[in-house]
This record gives sequence, C-alpha cells and structure tokens, in this order.
Amino acid sequence: MQYDPAALQNHPSAHLGFSKIYEGNPPWDIGKPQPPFVTIAGQVISPVLDAGCGTGNTALFFAALGHQVTGIDFVDEAIR
Repeated sequence: MQYDPAALQNHPSAHLGFSKIYEGNPPWDIGKPQPPFVTIAGQVISPVLDAGCGTGNTALFFAALGHQVTGIDFVDEAIR
C-alpha cells in the first residue's frame, strides 16, 4: 500500500474524530502551552510552525515571545 498524505488528511474518520473531541474539552487543551514547549522556549528560533495548533495556546505563547508564528489545524472548532 502506497502512502498517500492527501487521502489520510481528508479521511473522514480522522477529521470527525478530532472534531468530536472539541465538542467537549480535549485532554491536551490545558489553557496554556504544554510544559515541554515552555521548557525549550529559549532555544526556539523563528519562524515557528505550530501544526495541529488546536486552540492556539502554544502559538500564542511563542508569538508573545516575539516569534513569527503560523498555526494551522484542520478542526474548525479548535480554530474558533
């Protein structure tokens, strides 16, 4: 079987699964950046890509430190 990123990205079960998690409070959404990112913040060099940024806590953290940040997510509710 050949790896097809486009097919995986658009697979309805992945998108649906993550979308449903955001109907409540996802366990990884702790209202602040995850501790490992805070720990290494001084070593980060811009630009920063936060792929799967969710509600953006990590992206906002690095932006507040003066970094150029792009956050992306495929779950509309997370971005809202």
